[in-house]
Amino acid sequence: MAVTDWKREPMEIQIDDDFDLDKIADSGQCFRWEKQDKSSAILNATSIASYRIIAGRECLYITALGDGRYELDCTEDKYSNYWLHYFDLHENYRDIRNRIDPERIRFYGKRRNRNREFGFCDRIHGRC
Repeated sequence: MAVTDWKREPMEIQIDDDFDLDKIADSGQCFRWEKQDKSSAILNATSIASYRIIAGRECLYITALGDGRYELDCTEDKYSNYWLHYFDLHENYRDIRNRIDPERIRFYGKRRNRNREFGFCDRIHGRC
């Protein structure tokens, strides 16, 4: 049986919530993300956020295109049934953060300073 080379057409998604691949990768919560070297003359950037993500038995290449647009190398079915849930994109983290009163959360200030010092961010605390 011969192996046929094929390339899946990448799909593009729009994420209107706070979603930053570099911040998520640097959060300390993602262990199987590998940054990919990419550059784009179209985006006028020398380096754009692009990662290979391994989760369970799945592998995804995702690239930030700017303005909340992302390119993924998966089918729409795989995105809807796996990656949408993996990234928790059904939840609006911007709204959650806006409801948090930092004065009422114990240690919030200390955590925020520690995150800024070490460069950690996550989708809830998005601001370093």
